[in-house]
Amino acid sequence: MKCTWKRKQGWFLAILLAAVFVSAGCTGKADADLPVGAEGEVKQQEAGQTDAQADEDLSAEDETGREDQAEDVLLLAGRKKVVGVQPDGTADLLYEAGEGYYVQSAVYGDGIVFVAVYQEQNSESTDSGELERRLCAVEDGEETVLLDIDDTMSWALQMEYVDGSLIVEYVMEDYANFNNSSETKVIDFTKTSEGWQQGDRYQKLAELPGFAEGSIYANWKRALESLKSCGELITFDSEGNRLISYDTDGNLLWESALLQDTYDVDEVNSDYTVYSYTDYPEEDRYDLYDGSLILHDNRTGEEQTLFTWNEKSEDKRAIPLKLTEDKLYYYQSEEKQEEREVFDRKQIYSYELKTGEETFLYEAGRLAGPPMNTITAGVSGFDVYQGRYYFAAMEEDSIGWAVLSEDEIGKTPAGGKSYPGAYFSVWDEKRDFRQYGTVEGIKKTVISDSYDIDVYEYYQECFKLDPSYEQAERINETLKEIWEGDIRYAEDGAAQELSYLTGNDELDGYSRSMYPLSYDNELSRVEVLGADYLTVDYSGYEYTGGAHGYPYRSHYLFDLTTGEEKTLADLYQGSVEEFKDIVAQYSVQNWKDNPDPYFGWDSEDAAYADLYDNASLDMLMRYGTDGIVIEYSPYEYGPYASGYIGVEIPYEALNINL
Repeated sequence: MKCTWKRKQGWFLAILLAAVFVSAGCTGKADADLPVGAEGEVKQQEAGQTDAQADEDLSAEDETGREDQAEDVLLLAGRKKVVGVQPDGTADLLYEAGEGYYVQSAVYGDGIVFVAVYQEQNSESTDSGELERRLCAVEDGEETVLLDIDDTMSWALQMEYVDGSLIVEYVMEDYANFNNSSETKVIDFTKTSEGWQQGDRYQKLAELPGFAEGSIYANWKRALESLKSCGELITFDSEGNRLISYDTDGNLLWESALLQDTYDVDEVNSDYTVYSYTDYPEEDRYDLYDGSLILHDNRTGEEQTLFTWNEKSEDKRAIPLKLTEDKLYYYQSEEKQEEREVFDRKQIYSYELKTGEETFLYEAGRLAGPPMNTITAGVSGFDVYQGRYYFAAMEEDSIGWAVLSEDEIGKTPAGGKSYPGAYFSVWDEKRDFRQYGTVEGIKKTVISDSYDIDVYEYYQECFKLDPSYEQAERINETLKEIWEGDIRYAEDGAAQELSYLTGNDELDGYSRSMYPLSYDNELSRVEVLGADYLTVDYSGYEYTGGAHGYPYRSHYLFDLTTGEEKTLADLYQGSVEEFKDIVAQYSVQNWKDNPDPYFGWDSEDAAYADLYDNASLDMLMRYGTDGIVIEYSPYEYGPYASGYIGVEIPYEALNINL
């Protein structure tokens, strides 16, 4: 039996969606099947396919190493819903997160759905900290909490259901308090007649090469998936540059050394490893590099270069999505200057490991407007099941899954669509801003003529209120002026960066970094407050060099009856001193209730004095449904890792009636 696993897409994306294969026999599903198809109808099988052909397809899948295929379903986990796709293409709702909670990941076994959920992070009262994270078992509609996670720490979790037990590995790091210590735990849960029993039979493996401290977190995800599929715990030892396979007692089964030293391991199965290798031909010149995607034979140690690229051909970089026993699925990015409908297009391909044949499968991209960081359209959640391709996609008013059948491969989106195929509308993340208007975006990459490399890039969005609102024209004029100002700022930054380049390689070394400078600004929220006010929020990120960029936010309030832009000073009738006192009191209480995101003060009086002195009517704040939310920026009162610290102050406390 072949052993495969999927690549971890990154911690932030892993929080938002996942796609894994699970065993069937669900007992906790919803009463009604969810639709699949171009217009939302249920499809029992592919169009034009006979029952005999469907049976043949199942048999073909069995021959590729999937045992008991008819009993498998594809699990799709979005931010709110966990859905099981049956072999015939129909889908069942297995779990839906409660209000204010989102799904990080999910697995399935023996009729039980296991979900890791977290509390909404961007609520009006919380931006950092105060998050509830838990691991639950859901059976017959009943939810049992197996594990509560300390809300003061960063949390990375991997899990898989194997041989009647849920195996969970999680890492907790105390970023907020500048405490670099981390704790890795590997526990298991088994259901008995007395309920769920917790054990630690796999904890001993955490000290083995490939699992010990210093190894990448994705190793446990890979190891658990390989354990489920082929009974081996396959991991990667970064210090020894090798793949290692263990049995469940920690005994070494086999190992295979990679031939290159600088790499990222992307995909692995029992036969092959796919990894990226980057070579820097000149010392201390990270702007010059040659990249390769390499196929490593785990049995013979032989290697083959599949794709190459360099700093001038980044669009040729092949990024793996999934490795099966005979195919590698990967994507490449296409940059289009000032494209205003579909952005960040990705082209998805398959590569035959035996013959080297490449096949273009489809192209997909994202639409302007929130939520932007939720998915990489066409890539996130990618999986292949029963001859169909599943991936996350965006519609004008929602985010969901798309499904592409074999007879639709090779197509690009048409008519302004962001993806080909049918919309698999089982993901309920609505693009709420669409009820108020539309959004336009502009993306641009500035290239140095001297070196033919990207030196600056920006992406800017502008909300446009629907003309059905009486004062839409005036409000839209203001929003457009703000947008054009941001674009000018970006263009000035690009021109300045270009001016630093002299054409002298030695002098230009710093400016020619491998990461272009950037300035992005995206719509994050639109809402009508009360009957007369519209709030429009943007969030952005600027990278000016160094270890990381800096986030920023901007919030605007408009009077729908006049079209005028308003500030808190227009609404608040008290004195500045009274406002400063209110802000300081609420902020001190927030610090006392939730101290972890803050640097902290020596005393409550010191905290009050500091917060009072820095409060003002024009400080950063957003307008919520029930009150304003003061936003303290990173480094203002807490470390960068804390992000924005939000303090909600009810309108009632300010004598404001919206």
